[in-house]
Amino acid sequence: MRKKLSKKSSPFYTLHIGLGITLIISLIMGWNIYWENVKSVQSIERRIVAWEQEPGSALKSTKLNTLTQEKQEGQVDIALTLIVTLMIIILLVITWIYILKTLYAWQKEITTKNQQLTHINQHLDELVHQRTEHLHAAYKEKQQLAMALQQNQKLQAIGRLAAGVAHDFNNYLGIILAHSEFLQTRLNNQTEQRPNQTIIETTHKASELIKQLLTFARRSQHHKENVDINTIILEALKLIKINLAENIQIITTLAENLQTVNADKNQVLQVLLNVLLNAIDAMPNGGTITITTENYHLQADGKNYSKITITDTGIGMTQEELEQIFEPFYSTKEVGKGTGLGLAMAFSIMQQHNGTILVDSTKNQGSCFSILFPL
Repeated sequence: MRKKLSKKSSPFYTLHIGLGITLIISLIMGWNIYWENVKSVQSIERRIVAWEQEPGSALKSTKLNTLTQEKQEGQVDIALTLIVTLMIIILLVITWIYILKTLYAWQKEITTKNQQLTHINQHLDELVHQRTEHLHAAYKEKQQLAMALQQNQKLQAIGRLAAGVAHDFNNYLGIILAHSEFLQTRLNNQTEQRPNQTIIETTHKASELIKQLLTFARRSQHHKENVDINTIILEALKLIKINLAENIQIITTLAENLQTVNADKNQVLQVLLNVLLNAIDAMPNGGTITITTENYHLQADGKNYSKITITDTGIGMTQEELEQIFEPFYSTKEVGKGTGLGLAMAFSIMQQHNGTILVDSTKNQGSCFSILFPL
């Protein structure tokens, strides 16, 4: 910040002093000339009086005429001195006014230019800041898309492997289940049947898990139609109320002009439920889930999307966890509290819809899932 000049350090103050001194000097010089002329006239007058008192002679008359002429010339000099001094003072004042007027006009113009330059600099700073934020957002989106592409390639490889293994594993489970059910009919009492029943129930659970894995690997058929994302969100919220604790609050901001998307309604619902349940599980001590929708232009690929943003205030994730979050069977939950297929299924569904899920999260600062459906 520039230091404001004091009045005494201002160049205008110095100019005022200089012009004032010049005016005083001019007055002093004019006064000295005037006073010298006055004293000269007074001296002549005294000499005239003295000569008038002298006895009459031819020299007296001549001398009086000479002194009278000198007196008149002195009076003229006094008048001229006054006129010249007055003219000099007037000229100095006019010059003073003109210089000050010109300088003040320059100062005003410079101040205006400085204000304009300050405004331009502020505008440029805002543009640079906006451009920087724009580039930062685009770079972040590009990184997230690159991560999503990497996840997609990884999931495709895992899917092909899982499909081959799951078929054989399902056949083995079928044999175990068939023999267990046959054995159940041969056991005589409940005490003997209970361990075997546990085997049967566990086999059924394993079979369901294999079905999910096969669904993920096969990229199952879906029925697409124009659907309203906002309506599906409201349906999903009705379903998760069962799992919603009292200390968890959900806030929705749904765009009224949100464009419809061509998608499978049930699969969109499954994606929402998986992400919402994951957000709920990430807030064991309660918190807030914020759901927003908007028509969105993705800078990284230049395409338009209907965007769902689900933000929670939960435990968040590390960068290492973020890189594995969509992998099958990967889970940050405790053992027995999730299969690790929910988000992998959601990611697979979005890939089938030519969309994607972008995730931003910081440990202990919550997570933000951006679900993008292409228009």
